[in-house]
Amino acid sequence: MGCVDRIKEYLKGLRKKMKENKIAKGRVLAERNERLLMLYKGENLPIVLNQIVLHKDEVCHCKCFAQYGTKTITTRHTKDSGGASIRIIKGFSVHIGSSRSRVIKKEVPSKDPGQLFITNKRIIFTGKKKNFTVTYPNIIAIKTYNDGFELQTENISYGIFVKDDKYVNAILNGVFSHIVL
Repeated sequence: MGCVDRIKEYLKGLRKKMKENKIAKGRVLAERNERLLMLYKGENLPIVLNQIVLHKDEVCHCKCFAQYGTKTITTRHTKDSGGASIRIIKGFSVHIGSSRSRVIKKEVPSKDPGQLFITNKRIIFTGKKKNFTVTYPNIIAIKTYNDGFELQTENISYGIFVKDDKYVNAILNGVFSHIVL
């Protein structure tokens, strides 16, 4: 067997391994999507052992690395004004008008790394700068994003960024499907 034949044989073997890897990757992806769908429906939610103190009848379903979120900063101020001057007599005018100042604010992500815990009764974040707990009856809305989610309560919004957002969002939805308020 010549050198060219050995190279062809080697390349043929590589192609075969690549094809097998592609099939295995597709199988793993299909299994992951099936698992996410089950979590999304609230079926077979995992039970996670953790370092937080749980309430009576509380079970933790998710523990993951997360970053706490958005901070509003003032970027600039604008001033609007308008009005008119009315001449009453020579040398005497009355000025009528108004002015208003507006603050332009922008939300920027703040980097507070920590742990996110999702239980059957509340969502807990323990970070370096900030810790918070939100019970499910206090949540008004949850907005999901490509990199996390935002919890909205009556008083405050919490932006939470996670790496595996599909998994966390599926667990959140699964937990909410079992909640009876």
